[in-house]
Formats: sequence, structure tokens, C-alpha cells
Amino acid sequence: MKLTIEFFSNKARFSILNQADRVVSVKDYELFYIKDKNNLEVIFNKILAGKKIDIVAILLAFGGDIFSEPSRVDRFFLNKLYSLMPDYPLYIPSVCDVLSILLDILIDIEIVAFFQTSFFKNLLSQDMYYAIPRKISDKDNFKRNGFHGIYHEFNSSRSTENEKMISLVFDGQTTLSAVDRGRPRLVSLGYTPLEGIMGDRTSGDIDPGIIFYLMKKTGMNIFQIDELLKLKSGFKGLTGYDMSKRELLKFYGKDKNIDLAFDLYINQIIKYIGEAIAVLGGLDRIEISGSEAGYLIQIIRRILKEISFLGINLKPLPWDISSKSTVITSKISNIKVSMNNYFLSEIVSKKLNDLIKLG
Repeated sequence: MKLTIEFFSNKARFSILNQADRVVSVKDYELFYIKDKNNLEVIFNKILAGKKIDIVAILLAFGGDIFSEPSRVDRFFLNKLYSLMPDYPLYIPSVCDVLSILLDILIDIEIVAFFQTSFFKNLLSQDMYYAIPRKISDKDNFKRNGFHGIYHEFNSSRSTENEKMISLVFDGQTTLSAVDRGRPRLVSLGYTPLEGIMGDRTSGDIDPGIIFYLMKKTGMNIFQIDELLKLKSGFKGLTGYDMSKRELLKFYGKDKNIDLAFDLYINQIIKYIGEAIAVLGGLDRIEISGSEAGYLIQIIRRILKEISFLGINLKPLPWDISSKSTVITSKISNIKVSMNNYFLSEIVSKKLNDLIKLG
């Protein structure tokens, strides 16, 4: 059995996988709760229920710029990870606290860390930097780190050596990456969760000048603006409902605000697809994955229909997505499109198997 622990900004997701790399149990816990050693020991006793765990994988949102490969978690690792604290002052200390407790509890179990940003460490300079003074970028590491790198790397592994492809991940934060012969070029999400495609609560791309006008017009301070764009915008801000896309989709076509939110969401994805094709100089394949892809088929189909002029010929609905990977284009389609129905923890479990084989 394997255990994966994915760290978010305020919670951690524990997933247990069987020998066939299939998820058998998932449970979320608040970070403040598992920072207590007694609580964490209780959690392990509860979720393991006598099961023997052979190895633990830690999934971290940041750190790919200093850890280019999966890394063994030990005290030296923690010290190195803690050096990121100035850049991520809320996330890193909490994660380090939990990992320190894990090292005390899981004395004889190997713990390996994976990073959502590692895949983008080899972005070209023109894809990585923002047009701000270079001395600031270099000093404070202001450049695109990307996100969903584990998903995007997996999607890219499904393409052949010479293919130009787009990887689309539908999750709480939807991201897109252009991959040219295995190397990432464009990534929609950059330094913060605000760049790129709008999220459940995040604004996505916005004219930066609007921030100053918001402060002037509303009297909000910088912290209130930050909260507005990260927690009160996106689907929540446009619709007025604090609901998942799955729930909102039930009212698509029945509520004008929900219609606007999805139309804007679709439009942003199509724009990034166009940018990706321009950067790649062509397109051979699209790989789709993510926890929300399975119930956003209506939206995915509309996006692909909008760009069908590229030579995309879709199979008729319903698509069979019961298997882990399904081709949703016909044999005459110039561009191959596949949907991958893997949990993130299942992808990481496969990567763990490769590491174990390598010793």
C-alpha cells in the first residue's frame, strides 16, 4: 500500500492506494489540525486501520525551482525547503511543521516529495520572465513557476517524441501548458494563482491597472484587494454563488450570471489554446486530465467544437470515459484528443514505482 499526502494552502489530502495503484480511500484534514503530533498520530491510526504502508509520497505546490527531481524527505530536506519561507510565508512553515512530525512518526517508512512546479524549471527565458526590471526578477525570484506540473508532465509523456501538444488540466484551478517535443513552453498559471484562466474563486488574467483603480474607487487596502482577487472573484464573484463548477453547471442556460461565468471561462481557455498553438508553431495532440474533467464534458466538447476548424473531428457523445485513458476524436481527425481519468495520487504512485525500480 502507498500513501500520498497533497498539501494545499490550508488543508492536506490523504489518499491510500492499493498495489494496483488505484485510490481506495481519500480524506481531507485542515493543516492547523495535523500540525499537532497527537492529532496526526490519531489520523494515521484511523486511516491506516491496520494496513501496512510501504512508502509515502508528499505532493507540494512549490519548490520545483530548488528541487528539480523527487526528493527523499529528511532533516536536511526540511532545512532546504524552509529556505523558501520568505516567498511562501504561510504555506512553507505549515508544511515543514507537518513533515517534521511525519519523520518522527514514520521512522522506518520512506517519504518522497514531489513538486507541482518541477516540470517548468526548463522553460525558455522568454516563456519564464515577466517584463519587469530584471534585477528585481533575479533578486526576488519573480518569474513563472507554473502549476499542475505533475499532471502536465504525465500528459506530455503520452505524446511521441516529435509531437507538439497542449496539456489541459481541469481542476479547482484550470491550467494549460504547451509542450514542444517533451519540453514545456507556455504555462497559463505563473507566479501567483491569479494569472491565467479564472478559477472557482480567483480572477485569472486581469489588467493590473484595475487594482489601483479598485483601491481608489472602493477605498479597499492592498490586503482587501488581494482577498478580493484570490477568494471572491472567478466563478464565485461572477455568479454570486459559492459553489463548485459541478453544481453551477446544473444551472447553465438557466441563470444569466452562471452563463456569463462559463462563457468567460470557455473564452479564456480558447484564447490560451490559440496562444499555445502560436508558440508551438502547430499542434498534433491535446491531452486532457484533472479531477473535474469527468463532469465538465459538456464544456470540454464546446471548447473543442469552437476550435474544430483546426481539423479536430470528435466522436459523438456519449464518450466512454470509464477507462483510465480514452481517445475522443475519430480516426480522420488531424489532431488527436484524449481524456485521462487518473487521480493525481495515482500518477504519483506510478512515478514512485519507477523510482523504486531505479533503487
